[in-house]
Amino acid sequence: MKKILSIVLVLSFFVFLFVGCGNNQEGATNDNETNEEAGKSNNVSSDEEVKEEVTIQFWYTANESDPNDPYNLWNSKNVELFMEKNPHIKIEKVIIGGAGGENYRTKLTSEAAVGNLPDIFMTWLGTRLEPMVTMGSVLPLDDMISQDEKMSEMVDRSVLSKAIFDDKIYALPKSSDAEGIFYNKLLFEEYNLELPKSLEELIEVSKVFNENGLTAISLGNSVSWVTEIPYSYILLDLDPDIYTKMKNNEISYDDPVFTEAAKKLKMLVDEDVFGENFNGIAPAEARAEFIEGNAAMFLQGTWNITALKEGMGKNVGFIPFPTVSENTSMVLKTSPHGYAISKETEHLEEVMEFYKFMMSEERLLELADEFSIILPWSSIEVEPKEDNPLYNDVVDAFADHEKSFDLISTYTQNDAIGKEISVAIQAITSGADIEETFNKLEAYRKQNSN
Repeated sequence: MKKILSIVLVLSFFVFLFVGCGNNQEGATNDNETNEEAGKSNNVSSDEEVKEEVTIQFWYTANESDPNDPYNLWNSKNVELFMEKNPHIKIEKVIIGGAGGENYRTKLTSEAAVGNLPDIFMTWLGTRLEPMVTMGSVLPLDDMISQDEKMSEMVDRSVLSKAIFDDKIYALPKSSDAEGIFYNKLLFEEYNLELPKSLEELIEVSKVFNENGLTAISLGNSVSWVTEIPYSYILLDLDPDIYTKMKNNEISYDDPVFTEAAKKLKMLVDEDVFGENFNGIAPAEARAEFIEGNAAMFLQGTWNITALKEGMGKNVGFIPFPTVSENTSMVLKTSPHGYAISKETEHLEEVMEFYKFMMSEERLLELADEFSIILPWSSIEVEPKEDNPLYNDVVDAFADHEKSFDLISTYTQNDAIGKEISVAIQAITSGADIEETFNKLEAYRKQNSN
C-alpha cells in the first residue's frame, strides 16, 4: 500500500511540474507578444509623432488695396508656403496699413512699450529699431546666423550699420531701395530732352513739359516724407559731411546749410517742377498720373518697379535726383526695412524656422525675380532682366554711384526728431517760413535729444 501511495505521489509531482511549465511557457509567449505589440505601438508613435501645434504672430505693414504691393504679395506667399511644409505651425498674419506706414510704427512702438511685441515683425532700422533694442525687447540674431551655414555665408555686416547695436545684429533687411526719379522715355524723346543732372537743367525740362500740358514731376507727399528725397540730395551736395555731423550730433538745425538746402527745394516748388497740390496727393495717385502719361517724371522709391513695369513696360527709366553741382556720384540708397524677433517669444524654435525660411536664398530670389526688388546681399546673384530694363537701370545706379546715403530723417538722434524734420520739410514746400521753421526744429532737437 505504501508502495502504491509513493507511485501516486511521484506521478502527481510530475503532472504538477508539467502543468506549471506549460503555464509558464504560455505566460512567456503572452509576455513576448505583449512586448512585441508594445514595440509596434511605440514604433508607430515614433514614426507618426504628432507635433504640438503652435501659433506665432507675424506683423508687417503693406498697402492691401494695392494688388501690386510686392511686400504684401511676398509676405503672404511666405506664410502660405511655410504652413504647407509645417502644418503644426499656424502663423497669424497681422497687416497694419495706412498713413505711409505711420499707423504701423505707432502700433509697434506702443506694443513695445508694454512688452507685447509679436513673435516676428517687420521694422524700420536705425533710430526706429534702436529704442526697442534699448528696452531689451528684441532678440539678437547672431546665434541663429552663426549656427546656420547658408545664412552665415549670406549675411554681410557691412550693410547692417542700422541694424547693429553693441556689436549685435537685431534685424536683417530683405531689400535695398533707391529713391530718385522715374522718367517716361518716350516723352523725353518726343520733346528731344536730355536727362537733367543739375537743378537748373531740371527746371528747364520742367518748363517744356508744363508748356505742353504735362506735370513735370508727379509727387505724392500727403505722407510728408517724400519731399525728403530731393531735400536729402540737395543737402548732401551742399555739405558732403552733413550726415556724419548729424549722426554725431555735431551740428544744429539752425545752421545755414539746412536753410540753404530748403531754399533750393522751395525754388523747385515755385518753378512748378512738382505740379499743383502735391502735398495733398497720395503716392499711389501720383504713380497713376505718371503711368497714364500725364506726368513726365515720378519721384519715389524702387519698390514701385513692379507696378511701373506692368503699367509702362520698357518705357520707364530711373535716375538719381539732380543736384546743385551736377554731382553724379551719389544715390539715395538704403535698406530701410528688416525683420526682428521678440525677445519674449514663447516659440523661439518655430519662429527661427520661419525667419530662416523667409531669408533663404530661394525666397529672396523670388522677391528679386518676380517683384523686381533689389537685394541687399551681394552673395546672391541676380541675373540682368531682359524684359525689365528699369530694374537694370537701378542696379546700374547702385554700381555707378559710389556714394550712397539715406533720407535726412534717419540721421537724427531719435525717431521723434526724424518725424519733425519730415513734417518741417513738407511745411516749407507749402509756404512756411524757412528760417522760423528751422529755428523751431532746433529748439525741438535740444528738448528731445537723448
